Amino acid sequence: MTQHRINTGDHPPIKQYPRRLPLARKEEAEHLVKEMVDNGIIEESSGPWASPIVLVKKKDGSTRFCVDYRKLNEITKKDSYPLPRIDDTLDALNGSQWFTTLDLKSGYWEVEVQPEDREKTAFTTGQGLWKFKVMPFGLCNAPATFERLMETVLRGLSSEACLVHLDDIIIVGLKQALTSSPILTYPRTDKDFILDTDASNEGIGAVLSQNTGNEERVITYFSKSLGKPERNYCVTRKELLAIVKSIEHFHHYLYGQKFLLRTDHASLRWLLNFKEPEGQIARWIQRLQEYDFEIQHRKGTSHGNADALSRRPCKESCKQCTNAEKKFGMERDISVKVLTKTTVDPWSS
Repeated sequence: MTQHRINTGDHPPIKQYPRRLPLARKEEAEHLVKEMVDNGIIEESSGPWASPIVLVKKKDGSTRFCVDYRKLNEITKKDSYPLPRIDDTLDALNGSQWFTTLDLKSGYWEVEVQPEDREKTAFTTGQGLWKFKVMPFGLCNAPATFERLMETVLRGLSSEACLVHLDDIIIVGLKQALTSSPILTYPRTDKDFILDTDASNEGIGAVLSQNTGNEERVITYFSKSLGKPERNYCVTRKELLAIVKSIEHFHHYLYGQKFLLRTDHASLRWLLNFKEPEGQIARWIQRLQEYDFEIQHRKGTSHGNADALSRRPCKESCKQCTNAEKKFGMERDISVKVLTKTTVDPWSS
């Protein structure tokens, strides 16, 4: 049905020498090669192409056999077939509460490589030269080829029933289920959006949510650090900047939809209705006129969701955070783990 092509134009063959493997891993590599030969995955090659192998340890302790195709990928003409956007896939799940995911085992190996291109996949372990009969991992156009195949096979199934993301297939059911965990929900086009925004001296933050039943559920979050010039803005200008940037960020959801904008800065209601704005404020207000929203003032004590996102992450011993976490039943150790894994301060950029 589909064959993978490796279009390198008129570029001469690339030949790389094998990398030296530890003695303890040579036997492992030979075993994996024999296994692939027995399963009809690879065959001997006598062509001029060769790439080195890489053995990668998997989480379960087993070994993944990989080939370093970086040099080959550099000269391969890229396939422009579109890959699915993760955010569009998530949006398509709206209204569904039961899901089945299928992860295809060695899915790439179900796609043959065109016979004339097989020699380009050749690799050497130091014990012979081999080439793939099927599509290996690591080729730059492999995701596009596989996505094209999956969409062809599943053509006719609407996105409301089946979604494809490379070798992952999501089958969606519409059965009702009760959920009580404070998890993110999917956007619904039949519900109005709620946008909470806030600004601090360091950054801006926003929360996009909707009312589902009798509960307000979060769809997604947004935060951004302020540049040096922006940190010199007055409080009102910072708050207006937070609104502009947040609406721009959530344009995909908010454009053409009526939504409620909530802020803890009361003067913004007056500013957005100012008759003769000038300069930057005028440009911002003009930009906001493209959207249909009602602005609502909310007390700062009730605006903690967006407020927290606008601030620099604080120390572990912060009393304010501790009290908030106790109030909302948050796990302190989860937030600590996230912070300790960050090697670069996102607010310093």
